[in-house]
Amino acid sequence: MMKKIPQIVMIALIIVSVIVFLVALGVDPDDPATYGSADPILYTGYVFFVITLIAALGGAVVGVIMKPAAAKGIGIGLGSMIVVLLLAYGLSSGSDFSLYDTTESIAHFAGTLLYTFYILALLAVGAIIFSGVRRIII
Repeated sequence: MMKKIPQIVMIALIIVSVIVFLVALGVDPDDPATYGSADPILYTGYVFFVITLIAALGGAVVGVIMKPAAAKGIGIGLGSMIVVLLLAYGLSSGSDFSLYDTTESIAHFAGTLLYTFYILALLAVGAIIFSGVRRIII
């Protein structure tokens, strides 16, 4: 029964997602009165983010408890992510805040997130290419 719980939770989350999507279909871009129908998507996204965060952190904690040697890999992954975030923070300036009617700190934060995405996407594509080339050579 314990093995079926994740499947049941996944099916329940899919059903909730479909219902929220169907509600959001009622949003008419030309009618501001229907904009409130998009709110469920936003709140569902928040809830799913929190559920994912709890599951990821819980899985990491359980993994470290079950296999203490896994803590090294988790530490390397966490350290690598911190390095990427610091690099992205250093690359972003936030100097274009006046173009978007926002503050410099928010523009700097948005730039940091964009640079983080770019770095991680570049690393992912690079890893795929490296793996393919290595497979061909070896």
